[in-house]
Amino acid sequence: MDDVAVVFKAVGPVLIQTTKEKMVAELTERKELADTRLKVLERQEARARGQLESLQKEVQRLLSGGQSSG
Repeated sequence: MDDVAVVFKAVGPVLIQTTKEKMVAELTERKELADTRLKVLERQEARARGQLESLQKEVQRLLSGGQSSG
C-alpha cells in the first residue's frame, strides 16, 4: 500500500475518504499531543505527591507534639 492510497476515517457515524499520507500525519500529530499531555500530567502528579508528602510530615510532626513553624 503506497502513501497516496485512499483510506477512510470514521468521523462520528460517517466514513470520510482521505489519503494514507494525511491520515498518518493526523495520527502522528495526535500522538505527539497525547505524549505532551502525558508529560504535563506526570509533572503535575509528581508535584502533587511532593505536596502530599510534605503535608503528611507536617501532620505527623504536629500529632507527635511538635510546634508549627509558620
